[in-house]
Amino acid sequence: MKKKKISSRILKKLVNLGKKKGYLTWDELNEALPPKVIASREIDDILIALEKKGIAVREWQKRPIPLEKPPQAEGRIVDPVRMYLIQMGRTPLLTRSQEIALATRMEETQERLREIVLKISLTPDEVLSTAARLEKKRTRIENFSHISVKAASIEEEEERMIQKVLQLASRIKRAKNFITRANKRLLQERMGKRKREELKRKMKEEKKRIIQSLKEIGLRPREVERITQKVLKYAQRIEELEREIKNIERTCGLSYERMKKRLKKLRKKPRKRINYFESLKKTSGEIKRLLVKIRELEKRTGHKTTTLKDLAKKIEVEEEKKHLAKMALVQANLRLVISIAKKYVNRGLSFLDLIQEGNIGLMRAVDKFEYKRGYKFSTYATWWIRQAITRAIADQARTIRIPVHMIETINKMSRISRYLVQELGRGPTPEEIARAMKFPLAKVQKILRISQNPISLETPIGEEGDSLFGDFIEDEKAVSPARATAFSLFQEEIRKVLFTLSEREAKVLRLRFGIDDGYPRTLEEVGTVFHVTRERVRQIEAKALRKLRHPLRSKRLKSYIDWGIE
Repeated sequence: MKKKKISSRILKKLVNLGKKKGYLTWDELNEALPPKVIASREIDDILIALEKKGIAVREWQKRPIPLEKPPQAEGRIVDPVRMYLIQMGRTPLLTRSQEIALATRMEETQERLREIVLKISLTPDEVLSTAARLEKKRTRIENFSHISVKAASIEEEEERMIQKVLQLASRIKRAKNFITRANKRLLQERMGKRKREELKRKMKEEKKRIIQSLKEIGLRPREVERITQKVLKYAQRIEELEREIKNIERTCGLSYERMKKRLKKLRKKPRKRINYFESLKKTSGEIKRLLVKIRELEKRTGHKTTTLKDLAKKIEVEEEKKHLAKMALVQANLRLVISIAKKYVNRGLSFLDLIQEGNIGLMRAVDKFEYKRGYKFSTYATWWIRQAITRAIADQARTIRIPVHMIETINKMSRISRYLVQELGRGPTPEEIARAMKFPLAKVQKILRISQNPISLETPIGEEGDSLFGDFIEDEKAVSPARATAFSLFQEEIRKVLFTLSEREAKVLRLRFGIDDGYPRTLEEVGTVFHVTRERVRQIEAKALRKLRHPLRSKRLKSYIDWGIE
C-alpha cells in the first residue's frame, strides 16, 4: 500500500513537469525517483503511464521552443485622449424630452430628500445655526434658502429675504422651546389624562408649525446635503459602535444580556472564579461604554438607532437615484466640452487639462440647470463650461500665478492697447493706455510688468532644437575671456613696473594694495612686517607712488584704463 502511494506521488510530480515542457529527460526521471531502490516493475509502470499521457522520455533536452505569445488586439490604443473620445462616442446624445426627463428625475429626488430632511429632528437645530450665521453675515442667503419676495432692486430683495428667513427661524425657535418644556412637564409633573392629552396635542401642533416654517424657508440643495451628510455620518458612527459590540460578544462567546446575568450570579459567590469574574466585568464595562456612546448619538440626533438607520437608508437610495440621473446628463454632453475645449488649446494648459476643467463646469451646469425656463441644456451648459476653462487657464497656465481679477484687468488693457494701435498707427505708450483706461500711470506700469510671460531657459531654439534659450543670455557676473586676458597682462605689467623700484618699496606696495593675494593691508599691518612705524610706511608708499607716476613707468599702464582695470 505504501509503495503504491510512493509511485502515484512520483507519477503525479512527473506528469506535472512533463506537461509543462512537453517531454522529460532520463536525468529528470532519476532525480524524481526516491533515493531508495524501487522495483523495476514500478519504473516500467511509471513509463507506461507517462506514455499514455503523451509525455516522451528522451536522452537529451531539446532547445526550448519559444511559447506562442497570446494574440494582441489589433490597433491597441495607448493615447489617453483617443481612448476617452472613443468611450465618449459610445454614449448617445439626448433629445430635448430625455433631458427634461432626467432633470425632472433629479428634481423629484431632491424634493424627496427635502421631505426626508423635514422629518429629521436634527433639522431645526441646523437651520437655526445657519440662520444665526446669516444674521451675522457669515453666509449668503442664496446658499441657504430660495425664499421668494417682491422688491425693486437686488439689494432690497436680498435684505427682505434675510428678514423673512430670520422671522421664520424665530418662529421655529419658539415652537422648539415649547416642545422641550412640554417634554419636561410630561416626564416630571403629575397630571390628569385629559391635561396630558391636551399637552400632547399642542406639541403636535408646534411640530407641524416647525415643518411648515421649514417648508416656507425652502432649503437649498446645498443646505439639504449638509444635513443629510450629517445624518449619514451619525448613522455610520452608530454602525461602527454596534460592530465593535458584536466583535466583543463574539470574542467572549456571550451576549451582553447573558454577561449581565452571569455577573449577577458570580457576585453572589465572590470567592469562586475571581479572575473570570474580573475579566467578564471588564468586557461588560467596555460594551456598556460603547452603548453609552450610542445613547449619546441618539440623544444628539433625536432619533432611536433603528429610525436613524431607516432615514440614512432612504437618503442613500435617493442620493443614488439623483447621482445616476446626473451622470447620464453629464455623459451625454461630454462632446460639448470637447468642442469648446478645442478653441482654447495652446493657451498654457494641455488638452486633457482643458477637458477636465470643462467637465467640472459641465457638472456645475447640471446642478444649476432649470429646465422649466424652456431652453436646451447645451445652451445653458456652454456658458459654465467656457467659464470653467477660462478661469482654469487664468489660474493655472502661468508659471507665476496671477489672481483672476488681475487677469481680467490685463485682458481689458490688451483690448484697449489693440484699439489704440488701430487709432494711432503705432504701439501706445503707458501714459496713453492710462488715459484710455482712466487708471493711474503707476498702476498701468505695474500691470504691464505683471502681464509679461516668463520663458524657460531650457526652451529649445532653432529648427532642430539643438540650442537652448539660456545659451544666448549673457552672464553679467562671469568674466569674459578678453577681460581675463587683459587683467592677466595688466598684472604682468605691474610686476615689471614694480621690479624697477627698490625691493622694500615694491614689497610695501604689494602688501598695501594686495597685489599678490588680493588682501590689502593697513599701514599698521605693513609696519609690523617691517618693524617700523605707520608714518614711516606711509612715507615709503608715497615715495614709491611718485616714482610710478613718472611717464616712463606710467605709460605702460595707461592703456589698461580703457578696459576698466584699475
